[in-house]
Amino acid sequence: MAYKAKQIANWFIRRAVIDVNNCGGEYITHLKLQKLLYFAQGCYGVIEKEPLFNEKIYAWAHGPVVADLYPFYKQYHDNGITEYEDVNIDEHTSSILEEVYQVFGQYSAWALRNITHQQSPWLETKQDAEIPNAKIFDYFAKNIVEE
Repeated sequence: MAYKAKQIANWFIRRAVIDVNNCGGEYITHLKLQKLLYFAQGCYGVIEKEPLFNEKIYAWAHGPVVADLYPFYKQYHDNGITEYEDVNIDEHTSSILEEVYQVFGQYSAWALRNITHQQSPWLETKQDAEIPNAKIFDYFAKNIVEE
């Protein structure tokens, strides 16, 4: 079952807010959110053999971006995002998102940007073009996800 990318974004924002409220840390910035969406799409795609969300990911200057979400979050610039909508994500998907959050959420937005700049899905896609899910899933299957 594919979700909307905005639902997944809300999951990550809420998760970061919970962390900040419980143990400190930082809220998610727009740049970091975009990278977490990319990592979530790749990890989920390898595990489930289908996309987590159907919105397209593009190769922008600062790495992979779900362009459809850009207008919603660009107003935050480099500030942490604290506003989110409650979403209903099934338990299995939430467990995958939690793993993505634990592994990649520990990095700064800029570190995640730099990581994506070393990966073939972004490197081999013309700037501003769509990064096909098949390319993301193939890379993640070979380099990121351990089944």
